[in-house]
Amino acid sequence: MTRELRSPRTSVASIASLASVLILASGLALSQTTGAEAQGNAAQTLKLIQTGKFKQAYPSIKAMAQAGPREMSLQYYLGICAQGIGDKPTAELALTRVIVGTEANSPYNVNAMLSLQKLQPTLRPYSCTRAGKSQRWAPQSMPLKMYITDGQGVNPNLSGRDLAATEVTQVVNHVRTGGLHPQAGYKPSFKRAIADGIQVWDWAIKAKLVNFALVGSPNNADVIVLYCQRTQEGFGGITVCPPEKGQPCIVQISLEQAAALPEAEAFRLIKQRAAVQIGHVMGLARSSSPQDLMYESSQNPTAVGAAAPSQNDLASLRALYSMPCDIFFK
Repeated sequence: MTRELRSPRTSVASIASLASVLILASGLALSQTTGAEAQGNAAQTLKLIQTGKFKQAYPSIKAMAQAGPREMSLQYYLGICAQGIGDKPTAELALTRVIVGTEANSPYNVNAMLSLQKLQPTLRPYSCTRAGKSQRWAPQSMPLKMYITDGQGVNPNLSGRDLAATEVTQVVNHVRTGGLHPQAGYKPSFKRAIADGIQVWDWAIKAKLVNFALVGSPNNADVIVLYCQRTQEGFGGITVCPPEKGQPCIVQISLEQAAALPEAEAFRLIKQRAAVQIGHVMGLARSSSPQDLMYESSQNPTAVGAAAPSQNDLASLRALYSMPCDIFFK
């Protein structure tokens, strides 16, 4: 796997800056247009949108957004314009891309959410950026090869916490050389529970956004699933996406509480925790809404969200996988 970095720009707030974005985002696609002409076209388009002439502006802003799919200002104006002409699917996707691809407190995120609420009051997608960057798997990575250990975990100093690149290397070496440790409270049925947790995301698999393949060896695995007694933050698991080229994604599932539960309840708990971590593997961040599968609360780490992905989870994932990201895992 490799990580491909891309730099988003999300600070457009005026006609002049929108024109500059148009020139940069369009690249060779508009090479036949002079800089002055492009700037004039961008200024005219934004003016049409600002004066409510959405039908006239729509073809131009749509072309701009297609030329610069990671430019959140263009996605925002596309959403506003599509909303104005009644093109609900385009507006919903464009505004959701803005919400997913920007920090939750950024002006574009806040304004996109307000606009989306008018369009679809029950839909509340969430930001999927980490340290200002969105991340997901590249299409050529599919299917993601997933290796699930039989109740094993790393030593206590690496267990249940975020890992640096050098520590991920240590974990991988331990996995491949038999240097893992059996985790108390593990039940053989938990391996199946994790596999079932993957199937919770069946919609995304059928939509061909992602795909998974369970493998019997950690060699060349894209995702390695381990267990821990508890996570440092108290959540049901922790996922560390590949920090460097050639490293896999490391998932640790917490066994806390599971050992004390009857078999069926413990199975459901591990399945729930696995489903959330699979969401993180795919690139989704935490949701603040209990109605979402990806709900996680720092104030109440043991609280769980929905048993299946909500419309917010699915809309966020669809938007994430329909636009370029800052970091691609390959």
